[in-house]
Amino acid sequence: MPGFAPPGSVPNTGYYAETSTFGPYYEPSRQPFAPPSTQKLSAKTLYGSVPFEEEYGAGAPMKDGLVHLSLHPDGGRRARIDVSQVLITMVLPVLTFVGVAAVLSFKIHYNLWLLAWIIAWGCALPGLYVGWLSMKAFQENEGTQGRWMRLLCVLCFLAWLLAMVLGQMNYSTNMLPFYEMSGLNYYPSVDPSTSAQSHMDAGRMLFQRGSHLDFNRAMGVRISKTYCVAPVVSPKVGNATGAVEIDYWAVGMDCCSSVQPQTHWRCGEIDNPFANAGMRLMSDAERPFYRMAVQEAEATYKVRANHPIFIHWMQDPAAKMQSWHEAGTRMYIEGVFSVVVLMFFFSCSAGLYFSRASMESHPCKGTGFRKYVAANPQHDFLAEEGWEEASSTKSIIL
Repeated sequence: MPGFAPPGSVPNTGYYAETSTFGPYYEPSRQPFAPPSTQKLSAKTLYGSVPFEEEYGAGAPMKDGLVHLSLHPDGGRRARIDVSQVLITMVLPVLTFVGVAAVLSFKIHYNLWLLAWIIAWGCALPGLYVGWLSMKAFQENEGTQGRWMRLLCVLCFLAWLLAMVLGQMNYSTNMLPFYEMSGLNYYPSVDPSTSAQSHMDAGRMLFQRGSHLDFNRAMGVRISKTYCVAPVVSPKVGNATGAVEIDYWAVGMDCCSSVQPQTHWRCGEIDNPFANAGMRLMSDAERPFYRMAVQEAEATYKVRANHPIFIHWMQDPAAKMQSWHEAGTRMYIEGVFSVVVLMFFFSCSAGLYFSRASMESHPCKGTGFRKYVAANPQHDFLAEEGWEEASSTKSIIL
């Protein structure tokens, strides 16, 4: 019965009154109580199951040694932030992100791609294990621990998913071109008038001083996009026409006209007067279209391209490679820092939330004896166990 318990079934600790302030201890209209069986009755008497403030409409006075005990079975709890749980909630997702993003971004992905993906997918196992711990905690009625584990599981999978996306993007955008170019040779002082057969393994090449692009024999082919090519010629050959062999071609996409003659060819560092080098095209998807543009240039300008090498025209290929490496490293570090900040926010917010939930004193279940009697007039209190013992105390107190 809410608000009432048989005398003797609830310890008489928590509420009391003084006769001089709050009137008589017992009246027939009030809830009976059981006095302490081992203590002598005095001017202070403890109340049992009915909160004193509900009887008199004011807060119960506090005295030394007597504490308000909630009638809720869970009682009240002190506020405390579980620092170890907060640290685990922050550190484990961060470690998951660091591991997955590292193996997908850097050289292990390039050299041992299968092992990299196995490690990346294996980093999802801690999140699965934490999810299992969460279900086990809920089954054992450990609600707070279960909620902590559930939050940790969500954060682990969030960090794992972010690492998979960012690691793959970083690898394909920055680190893959860097590793591919690092595996090819560098050739200085290349004569563009010679055959490229001896430079088929070239990744970066520096042409002889005075080498330039010949726009009179440039070509553009439009296949959904415009693929542009222009031959690299030696200064001793100049812009001469005729059946000459040209194997080095600067390329670009959507930076020229598909109509001849080419008057707006703007691919690469064409406006840089110090540009005298090239970095090899590594895209297998674009190569056939550039080859088609070269074939059209061969037919139009009567030139030969027996072993064409497609390059991006620039001043310093080494600086371009270094920019890829720096961009990939910076993207990884910024991703780690962002995840640390994100997980710190989530873990600290969860610590404050769970500590607040734990510190809140559960409200008393009782609604007051008189309220209960008014709502349940058919209840027979005389038939309850302990009623006669409680009623016999009236004569003792009075």
